[in-house]
Amino acid sequence: MKNIRDKTITVEILLRNMTIAQSIALEDMMATWMQLGHAGASRWTSFFADGDGNFHPEILYNGHTPQKTRFLEEEDTWFGSDYKIDFDSIGWKIHDDDTTRVLEIKRSRLLPVVWGTFKFLIKCWIKDTKMKIRLNKIKRKSKKCEKLPISEVTCEPAESPDETCDCDQRS
Repeated sequence: MKNIRDKTITVEILLRNMTIAQSIALEDMMATWMQLGHAGASRWTSFFADGDGNFHPEILYNGHTPQKTRFLEEEDTWFGSDYKIDFDSIGWKIHDDDTTRVLEIKRSRLLPVVWGTFKFLIKCWIKDTKMKIRLNKIKRKSKKCEKLPISEVTCEPAESPDETCDCDQRS
């Protein structure tokens, strides 16, 4: 087998459930990666994943759900609340491991990526359809409530703080 140490692959990443601002920020970061790569410069880049906010992405990586690497321990990537991963640390661990490289190449081939993407999109379509059905049911119930007669109780301002209005006594 020929040396595959420097072989490159195409990676397909599908991100779903992103806000416009998150999408713009990710695109900018990836443009920065390209700029740094073409300039031959090395810098840490980061993205604030605001999971307690509205950042809840659904991600497909080469047709499958992303997985944590087996080549790094948690203490190799987490520094306090900062996550940093250096691909060179993985590169050195698989330096002479062509079996791992072949496996990754197979995982990035067109058929597994297309099949995984197809399954992901079908699941998303089903999830979206269920949500639309639920929202339509809520909308129909809301319209029924609008049509119900509302008792016409008029409230006059109370003359004393102990006095209550007829509408306060409705249940």
